[in-house]
Amino acid sequence: MSAKIYRPAKTAMQSGKAKTNVW
Repeated sequence: MSAKIYRPAKTAMQSGKAKTNVW
């Protein structure tokens, strides 16, 4: 869930899983 920290809450909410994968 680190993406939510440096990324908007809405982004992490809809693309949270995708971002986490890249991270």
